Amino acid sequence: MSESPLKDLPEDTGPRPAPRSGDSWEELLEHYRHTAVQTLARHLRGGTRCRACDQPWPCRAACAAEATLEL
Repeated sequence: MSESPLKDLPEDTGPRPAPRSGDSWEELLEHYRHTAVQTLARHLRGGTRCRACDQPWPCRAACAAEATLEL
């Protein structure tokens, strides 16, 4: 079995405040990265569907989160 792609990411520390217009680029990326990690922790494969939203796997939320982590 392969290792989890999330193994090197920090544990969830709870919700963060929404980004503000004055936040730096790095702060915005960190906010989006944290949100993506939370999304991937909830939207998991359950057979051919997502356990969280019941869309066909990979669901839209998981795909968007993966794309965000590639930034």
